[in-house]
Amino acid sequence: MLKIDNLELKSFDLNNESYHYNAFKDEELPNLDYPIDFNNCLFTNIDFTNKNLDGYIFTDCIFKNCDFSNADMHEVGIHNSTFESTKLMGVHLFDSVIKNTIFKDSNLNYANANNIKMTKVKIATSDLSHLSLYDSELKDVIFNDVKLCYAEIFNTPLKGMDLSKTNISNIKVSINDLKGCKVNTNQAISLAHLLGIIITD
Repeated sequence: MLKIDNLELKSFDLNNESYHYNAFKDEELPNLDYPIDFNNCLFTNIDFTNKNLDGYIFTDCIFKNCDFSNADMHEVGIHNSTFESTKLMGVHLFDSVIKNTIFKDSNLNYANANNIKMTKVKIATSDLSHLSLYDSELKDVIFNDVKLCYAEIFNTPLKGMDLSKTNISNIKVSINDLKGCKVNTNQAISLAHLLGIIITD
């Protein structure tokens, strides 16, 4: 667990390839040609928009009011971290691993999260509308008061997941991926078309 009191306020340095126990605030990440390893760091109001973050590692980090919109995050590792009130609109999370992480009050509209592995991840009061989630592995992932409107989920089994507190209006998902997941009555009715069922009064 990150101990905020022990952090040193710092600016990004083009010569550093790793940061440990640092705090960053009100900055824009510089364009770098190599991945960075962040360990036990606090990011507040940091601009990551349109940045190339391929191969970056974030461990025991906290992000508050940051903006990752349209950032490239291929093969990124995110472990034991928290994203709070953060924008990740249109972010590209291909081939990434996310473990023991929380997303809260965040915006992931149009996020591309294909071929990712998520383990023990909680997503709460966040917007994942138009999410693209293909060929991925989800284990112990919790959705609480999340929007998945118009999301596209294929070849990603949802077995064991509880979607009953999630808005899945106009979701596109295969019937095989839905097997074993939990939905409420209204959701079950809206998903009936996947079975070719026509419901009448």
